[in-house]
Amino acid sequence: MNELQVFQYQGREFRATKQDEQPWFIASDVCRALEISDTATALQRLDEDEKGYGFNPYPWRSSAPIDSQ
Repeated sequence: MNELQVFQYQGREFRATKQDEQPWFIASDVCRALEISDTATALQRLDEDEKGYGFNPYPWRSSAPIDSQ
């Protein structure tokens, strides 16, 4: 897994990393862009293989979910 990368798209900031050459986006960034206030509920709709917890951009928290594609 690569380190966290930050990029801009249409005036919004997104953080992502790569796992197996695939981008994995920070769920809270995607939800903020889509104006979804409850990230945890949004993640419940993803299949297990679409979620990952391998990278924690918030080391002071126990886990911060990330999602792929």
